[in-house]
Amino acid sequence: MTDLLKDTLTEHADRAQPPGLDLDAIITTGDRRIRRRRVVVITGTAMVTLAVLAGGLTLFKPSGREPAPATPSFAQRRATYATGSEIHYGKDVISIAPKKINAFVQTDTGFVFTATGEEGLFLADGKQVRKLAGYPGELTPLTAANHGNLVGWVEDFNDRSESVIYDVAAGREIVRTPLGNARGPLFDPVEAPRIVAIDGGYAYFGTFKGVYRWELATGQQQKLTGAAPSAISTVTSGRYLLQNPVSDPHDGTIVSVKDQLSTFGGVTLPGRYGYLSPSAKYLLTATSDPHKITPPPAVLRLFQTATAKELTFTHAGHPLLIFSQWVADDTFTAVGLRTTAENSPVDLLTCSTKSLTCETTVRAFSPFTFTQSPPRVAQFALPIGAPIRWLFG
Repeated sequence: MTDLLKDTLTEHADRAQPPGLDLDAIITTGDRRIRRRRVVVITGTAMVTLAVLAGGLTLFKPSGREPAPATPSFAQRRATYATGSEIHYGKDVISIAPKKINAFVQTDTGFVFTATGEEGLFLADGKQVRKLAGYPGELTPLTAANHGNLVGWVEDFNDRSESVIYDVAAGREIVRTPLGNARGPLFDPVEAPRIVAIDGGYAYFGTFKGVYRWELATGQQQKLTGAAPSAISTVTSGRYLLQNPVSDPHDGTIVSVKDQLSTFGGVTLPGRYGYLSPSAKYLLTATSDPHKITPPPAVLRLFQTATAKELTFTHAGHPLLIFSQWVADDTFTAVGLRTTAENSPVDLLTCSTKSLTCETTVRAFSPFTFTQSPPRVAQFALPIGAPIRWLFG
């Protein structure tokens, strides 16, 4: 190295100063982070304690998995069931203790449910349990769309019933109407009104005076049929699932799938109950249950709705199934009964329309037994909006 270069480097090194450090600011920031960590630990412990004492919801995750996000999403449909104070959502377990599930449905925001022995409707959203409505009906049937945040139910009063559609994400009612449900003091209905379906921007109300279609965006209404509230079983992707004949669905032994109620055609298939896949590509049918259980343990039959072709699927070891839900257009879940004997264990099955097989997802999650005092309900619940009930005996 030349003397000139050495002198030049030495001069630059002497001039260079270390970057200015605000030691007070650094110490203050460090103290603040330490305090914040302590607060998080203390607060977290306190929140767990409060959840246990107050009966709030806790979302349990299997060990080794990431914690639940700050705003959980339930848009994905998984194999789901409930027992006691726990909703089993795939591998996650959501506690609603001390409440106990009576009936529930899934929305993208969380699970809307009724609780045994309590009035009102509640939401379990993965962070807490909160009350949505004060309707005094323990056995209120609930209806939810296949996806989204809308749920519906019917409330009864002395002179009328009111159909309600509730937006869970917005936290408000978007429809409340007595349409078709006025009644006098001597009125004795054969069937209770119901929310038939929420589908494609419409709600379908089964009322004392027939089935109405209500456009959610405008409030416009159209009477589809003057038959009983159950004349239209459901509406999925714009396709109607009907009891046939519509005029007297109680005597019907077959179901029909149609695009329009006013036209002939469609597909007619054997069955007393029907369950359309989300795109209405597939239809599962079931016959009535001789033991008067609803929904019935039955031999489910699978059809392609476009062709009426039956697809035979296997569910070895489970002669009878209780349909639970479509988790995708080619996948559904069902409860498999090993036997019809009381207290026999039941399994949760996942079935594929591609492989035409059912696999056991959860083994022996509950005994197949019912409460002894009316209403006689099963010890487990499925996301179908109503409890599994023993109607007689």
